[in-house]
Amino acid sequence: MDMLLQGAGPRLAPSPALSLVCEEVVMSMSLIVGTHYLGQTSWWLNAENHRVVAWAGRTFDSAIDASQAADDFKKCSATAEFEIHDAARGRWRWRAWHSRQQVAVSATGFTTKQNARRAAESVRAGASASSGP
Repeated sequence: MDMLLQGAGPRLAPSPALSLVCEEVVMSMSLIVGTHYLGQTSWWLNAENHRVVAWAGRTFDSAIDASQAADDFKKCSATAEFEIHDAARGRWRWRAWHSRQQVAVSATGFTTKQNARRAAESVRAGASASSGP
């Protein structure tokens, strides 16, 4: 079952004031544009510990396009809708939507819905202040 982090109940408003992540625990993040092992260009959001926490969820025709998409996500991350969904093999993932367009996805699956929700909130809280691209 899909779940959006917006509103009341199982939805959380895309407001930093209602974030589940306290300001004190927000990790610094960095947006990186590059080419992955298949030679395709995309962007990735790395946490302070250098682990990839999010990516575009798609590839781009050029580094310029990937950089623009990364910048767009950085600008809209605080107001994007983050959807938690049950992925393959019992893993939970999140994806972010803005203006009816998917703008980012989790870099990994999580064992619980709550862990996926926490990861989404961490990205929401940190992406807009990230360094790069």
